[in-house]
Amino acid sequence: MAKEPRVLLIAAGGGGDALASGMVAQAVGFQPAGIATFAWERKMFDPLPGPRSPSDFEGLSHHRPELWQVGSRSRLRVGKSFLPEVAGAVGCPLYLLDPANGAVGLVDQLHSLAQHLRVDTSVVVDVGGDILAEGDEPGLRSPLADSMILASARSLDNVHLVALGLGLDGELREREWHRAWREGRRGGWWTSAPLTAKVANASRPHFWWHPSEVTGLACLAALGYRGHVELRGEGLVTHLTPDSALVHSLNLQRVYDRNRVARALRLTQSLEEADSVVRRICGRTEMDVERAVAHRLTRRPETDPMTFRDLERLESTLAAYCEEAHGRGVQYLTMRRVAEVLDIRGRTFEWFRRYLRRKRPRQVQPPVFDCLPQGVRGRTTAQHVRHQVIRASADESPLPFLRFTEHH
Repeated sequence: MAKEPRVLLIAAGGGGDALASGMVAQAVGFQPAGIATFAWERKMFDPLPGPRSPSDFEGLSHHRPELWQVGSRSRLRVGKSFLPEVAGAVGCPLYLLDPANGAVGLVDQLHSLAQHLRVDTSVVVDVGGDILAEGDEPGLRSPLADSMILASARSLDNVHLVALGLGLDGELREREWHRAWREGRRGGWWTSAPLTAKVANASRPHFWWHPSEVTGLACLAALGYRGHVELRGEGLVTHLTPDSALVHSLNLQRVYDRNRVARALRLTQSLEEADSVVRRICGRTEMDVERAVAHRLTRRPETDPMTFRDLERLESTLAAYCEEAHGRGVQYLTMRRVAEVLDIRGRTFEWFRRYLRRKRPRQVQPPVFDCLPQGVRGRTTAQHVRHQVIRASADESPLPFLRFTEHH
């Protein structure tokens, strides 16, 4: 008789990937033994650059020298982490990964965690598909976290890779991740299947409180949302298509072999060394961007509690921007992009988001804001951005390795 597997899920990024890990478990129908993740939040919530270490938290549970569990009552001492809320949402133990000692240190942490949980399978979960990058893609902005996980997780026994929402973070262009997809399909190490509306509906309430863009966009795609979405920064635009709702199962070693950044990180022994390696290959890292943002935020204190008139002014500014963006073919702004357009953050952003939810409930569709006025458009546009090019057969599981053989 087949025994229920014990599976460790490893989020390749931060809290958004941890939520996606829970979605993967729900899609396949198993209860993970645990989820491991970095604490790496957007600077609009956590002003300090880079991932946070266990010493930055209070209320963690300490199991082994390098094993820290995040609970619903854990808190960052400075800044806001959503991991305590994620710990309550995923329904299994959530463990904090600390990259302070580079990929070498992460190897030790992952092996210790796998031993502690007595798992027989580990699954790396990446949202957005940056883990598929080779390192020279011009839009690549945040390869450090994904590549460190890829470099360290490959040392585990029976380890696999799952990706979803390919290209939804605006970093890899369609032709770049399609190149990897074609290579994987020809080589027999890539399968794909849709994320179901049932799983997407069950996960969607999380995006009322969690700022993840890409995981939420994948859920919207599974529910039939289509069109152009404006993201962060310079106004990056991505597209919601049928492909956006696909879950992909990949051979982790094959992905590692094509990822030049991950191979270069394999022997790094500190976060600073890893950051330097990525900068040498890619020209920049997410740490560079976050340091610049953190410097700007320290020079501009957060706004005092807002008056109703302040909120109305922000609403008017947003309406004008939406009209201009829609003229460029944009259907949705992510809520993070809304915050950037209005130059608000933290508590100010939360006040305004609650205001929008009351004033424009049909336009607030977390994690996006619908640019069109209420009643003008339903959730699914008639014009698709492109034809679906990835086809999954009806009997093809996105996670075939979780159809386990018998263990005795």
